[in-house]
Amino acid sequence: MALGSPDVVTQIVSVRKDTQYINWLKGLVNESAHNVLGPRLSTVCSEIINHVSEFLFYFLTTGGNLQTLGEEYTGMIQVDHTERHTPSLLRRLALISLYSISPYLLNKVSLQFINYLNKYKKVQIITQDTNPEITKLLKLLVRLHFCLFYMNGIYYSIPKHLLGIKYLSYSHHKSQTGQNFANLGRLSMLETLMSVCLLMFNWYKKKQNLNLIPATSNTTHSKALITTQCSFCLDDCQACTVTICGHQFCWNCIHSWLQTEAKCPFCREKISASGLVVIQNSV
Repeated sequence: MALGSPDVVTQIVSVRKDTQYINWLKGLVNESAHNVLGPRLSTVCSEIINHVSEFLFYFLTTGGNLQTLGEEYTGMIQVDHTERHTPSLLRRLALISLYSISPYLLNKVSLQFINYLNKYKKVQIITQDTNPEITKLLKLLVRLHFCLFYMNGIYYSIPKHLLGIKYLSYSHHKSQTGQNFANLGRLSMLETLMSVCLLMFNWYKKKQNLNLIPATSNTTHSKALITTQCSFCLDDCQACTVTICGHQFCWNCIHSWLQTEAKCPFCREKISASGLVVIQNSV
């Protein structure tokens, strides 16, 4: 059977199929955790549960040197950079870790490191204003990688690019839209680069404006942010959100809770997502 490089459309369809099955598995595991652990504990652990579900999906497929459901649907197999062998066990385990475990660990470690610097070293490298800007910058960098994928037709994901894992297709179906995607990739890259430059410029202007604020005001503001605690997870608030009954939570915590029950976790007053207020620059 002749093998060839799959086109862009085939790889996108494969990833979307896998995403559908992963989301189905996440819903199944979250429902089981809700029944076993209860609504509060399952909500607090929802992020971990989602990462574990994704790990299970890739461990049972890629980890066993098998095709994922999306790869089987589109007729593709994974190969290493030589295109002569399937990826080694070490590469497959590294790929699974980069997909499912590394994002969670990097997020937790970076938050702890930033909190350490803010509290003990008195270095405000990340504030409530700059954190969204960094998130936007990271998303733009991911978009740049997608632009390269559209142009070259290989390495849909950054983990596969880092590990040199490619696809070969045994399907005879070939799309004729390769050049269209290449042109789309070039246009998207130009637009993304302009967005990155604009974001960096706005970030620089905000830093300049912050330098005009008195030091005492910055110190008070910093302490206020540090002492803000989520009433649900008992950790420092991330995107601090207040309900109509006056309790404050992380946005993710209270939003996830509302998917289960439309009442405040503490006073049991009826609340809704439309009544939540995200606190910006509170002192």
